[in-house]
Amino acid sequence: FISDPPLERAGNPQIFYQLEKILQSDIITFHVPLNMDGVDKTYHLLDEEKLKIVKPGTILINSSRGPVVDNNALLKRLKNENDIYTTLDVWENEPDFIPELLQNIIFGTPHIAGYSLEGKVNGTKMVYDALCNFLEETPAWTPVLPIVENNIIELENEQNHFEILASIFEKVYSIKEDDLLLRNSLNMTGEQKKIYFDKLRKDYKYRRELNNYKLQTRGGGQVRNDKLIELDWLKEFRLTEKIE
Repeated sequence: FISDPPLERAGNPQIFYQLEKILQSDIITFHVPLNMDGVDKTYHLLDEEKLKIVKPGTILINSSRGPVVDNNALLKRLKNENDIYTTLDVWENEPDFIPELLQNIIFGTPHIAGYSLEGKVNGTKMVYDALCNFLEETPAWTPVLPIVENNIIELENEQNHFEILASIFEKVYSIKEDDLLLRNSLNMTGEQKKIYFDKLRKDYKYRRELNNYKLQTRGGGQVRNDKLIELDWLKEFRLTEKIE
């Protein structure tokens, strides 16, 4: 389910839903800009009233902008009910986020969702292209990234969907490491915490994106590939021959 009023008004043919319908989903994830006002206001898009729509057991992810979710309202819900499995990469007033909110969610990271090498290079390319356009110059730079070494993910024959996902993400990215690093700030003073948050972003580790990896199966390859195809978003992976 997707809710995107600007895209819907532009005549995009896909099916869109009202936000209230989206908020009844098992998994809710935000991918929006921060608009403080106007018809497409996203500031506190998920506020105290809309949080009442979110059902117990929901997985909630915000990797867009911190103020899209009312952090105080979310903390109130988590303290009172503790029934939403929350992951936050962005925070209101970051780097001066609410420590108690971090203590009440499943995973928290320091605004690094877009900090893969590809994300950084693509951002640089956008700035470069915009500058060329401003100067009325023809862009002449096309970034070429290094090939990822050790990029094979082996899947066992009897893995179910959840085990497949675990195998992939354990290989590509460990959110637990970033979460633990951010939780180190819970013992810091306010100013120390802000400096530490910014340092985590500035000195962020080298990370590559999913489409640099290949999936291989050990035995029963065709069955496994059928299962992978059911996980529609995995089609971006290059499925290789099975490992004997």
